Amino acid sequence: PVLDVKDALTRFTMDIIATCAFGLDINSLTDKDCEFYRVCETVFRPTKTGLFFQTISMLPFMANIIPLRLMVSDISDFLTKIVRETVEYREKNNVVRNDFLDLLIKIRQNKSLLDDDEKLKGHSETEKKKIDDKEGLTIEEITAQAFIFFSAGFETASSTMTFCLYELAYNPETQDKLYREIKEVLAKHGGNSTYQALQEMPYMDQVVNETLRRYASLSILNRTCVETYKVPDSDLVLEKGLRITIPTYALHHDP
Repeated sequence: PVLDVKDALTRFTMDIIATCAFGLDINSLTDKDCEFYRVCETVFRPTKTGLFFQTISMLPFMANIIPLRLMVSDISDFLTKIVRETVEYREKNNVVRNDFLDLLIKIRQNKSLLDDDEKLKGHSETEKKKIDDKEGLTIEEITAQAFIFFSAGFETASSTMTFCLYELAYNPETQDKLYREIKEVLAKHGGNSTYQALQEMPYMDQVVNETLRRYASLSILNRTCVETYKVPDSDLVLEKGLRITIPTYALHHDP
């Protein structure tokens, strides 16, 4: 039988992120009609609206002029409902899980996760005030954080794994070498894919890095200068607030 690798890896990634970010066991790999998968998968479908957002992202000042909604209301309402029900159930029944949502719930309950010297590091002024005032997160804010976790890891992870398998199929010698390394290392660790075992797979690391180089998850990266910076050995000065576009794909393929 022919396996649609892209679909399988997409569902596999969705299952993992749903567990870590939303605290759900959706089993979309076995449940082909999974509602969570069906709704969330629409976020990444190419649309005219998505193309418009990409254009606007190159002109950020326009976002302050044109009222835009990044996510359609149906998806937003669906995710908010799931998060609210999950959070309320955990708080009511004192359920604790080792996942991202549990960290957000602790913040919602004003339980500090960091030492006083560290808790303000890296936060914006608004976030610092919220932490100082010990405000808990709202359901909407928890949903937003969970969605960022989801959107950042879903398409990037599944696409990278798909391209990696494609390259391994196209290069059988590389596939055999990687297979031997995995087999030897797992034999030393009782067949368990632990973090320590992965540290002993340098060729696996090389294969993944080369996949990321050839098939960059994001063709460009956008950053904003937080302070004025003079580029060493040049007269170029990057002013504070300047928006910088980094051509990831071009850098990765520069001979």
